Amino acid sequence: MTKPILKIIISLVFFLNTTGLANVVYIDQVSALNEAHALQNGSGNFIDIEQAAAVSNYAKVQQEGTNNDIDIDDQDAGTTNYAEVYQKGSKNDINIGQDAGTSNYAYIYQDGTGNDINIDQDAKASYNYASINQKGEYNKIDIDQRAYT
Repeated sequence: MTKPILKIIISLVFFLNTTGLANVVYIDQVSALNEAHALQNGSGNFIDIEQAAAVSNYAKVQQEGTNNDIDIDDQDAGTTNYAEVYQKGSKNDINIGQDAGTSNYAYIYQDGTGNDINIDQDAKASYNYASINQKGEYNKIDIDQRAYT
């Protein structure tokens, strides 16, 4: 005799929109499916997203302003990490760390003066993907990708 198995998937979705001078956002998500959206317009713009999921992590961030800084840390995803980042402003800095069981995706658009991107991707079973479009003056990119099959 077989017993039915009940699977419950918990999803945590977070949306945030800030406008002002010293915009700081901290998002910490631990769930089966994590999703975070943040939009900032202003001067001091800083976003820190920490996600740990049993299934997948998704972060979508947009910043327009002066001191834009984004840190996304997607860890322990059973399948996929996905980060989509848009920055337009003066000192644009993006740091993305992704550790997934299957695959990592990072889509980045930066337009401004400082334009600095650091991506560290580690996929246990499949692959890593990074798509970057940078416009501006200083334009620095550092990518470290590891995949194990």
